[in-house]
Amino acid sequence: FVSVTAYGCMFNNIFVTNDFSTGGTAELLWVDTGQRNNYVNCHFFGMANAASAADADSRTLVVGSGGNGENTFYNCVIGGDTDSTCLAALRLFEKDHGLAMACIEDPAMSHQQAFAIQFILFMKFYIETERLILRDLLQTDDEGMFELDANAEVHRYLGNKPIQSIERARAVISIINEQYAENGIGRWATIEKASGAFIGWSGLKFITTPEKGKSHFHDVGYRFIPRFWGKGYATEATKAALAYSFETLQLNEIIGTCHVENKASRRVLEKCGLKYVEQFLYNNELLCDWLSITKEEWEQHKKLK
Repeated sequence: FVSVTAYGCMFNNIFVTNDFSTGGTAELLWVDTGQRNNYVNCHFFGMANAASAADADSRTLVVGSGGNGENTFYNCVIGGDTDSTCLAALRLFEKDHGLAMACIEDPAMSHQQAFAIQFILFMKFYIETERLILRDLLQTDDEGMFELDANAEVHRYLGNKPIQSIERARAVISIINEQYAENGIGRWATIEKASGAFIGWSGLKFITTPEKGKSHFHDVGYRFIPRFWGKGYATEATKAALAYSFETLQLNEIIGTCHVENKASRRVLEKCGLKYVEQFLYNNELLCDWLSITKEEWEQHKKLK
């Protein structure tokens, strides 16, 4: 039995199981009485002996607070050996006011089936650097995304159009989640390891609309909340994104763009090995620098470092 009281935490790649069929007195497997926690690639498997008591549900698998927890479950396997075992898990998704994305719930799942599924289901993106975690953007990142994109200073070189509502932040997250499914890539939530704080987004985007006469290319970028500026996080995240691009995705070229007056962002891109090509008008509105790096150039840049 595990009891958790936490706020805004990430539970990643955990496996929790217990065998209640042997007559043990434990009634619950996992209880989360906190709020806005993220469960990623987690495996919850409980067994209940319905014959030992009239209320089998009292000994079944429980994940979440069961009310207003606003927790997010992503790529989780929730199963057990009786119908009652999954009742509490199902109740969670009905009452927790959170999200259950790409999860599997099966009240008649064997241990073997659960293990097999868990090996298949993983969060699409999860990368750790020295100081950062880069992962899928989740709907529970909405407050962080709103703080980021409602900030006028953040949008100084982006057309000065900060968002006005948290609903818009949620819509942006949904769009990026769709990009994961459609393009196999999208911007990543960027988390500061030391504090667990959401600092913004970074990583790759597959551009399908024409820019500078070119389309269907991968762009690297980042956008952070101002209080996290000046710490070298942009360089750290961009280096990780380039490594993922060339080593994992086996891409041939990555593009980076920034406003011509945004000298700090251009320095980050150049520090990571991208080279200036020319200027262009982004959306026929903003004068920007166009930089690029090929896989061969990236490999040479690594050797110099």
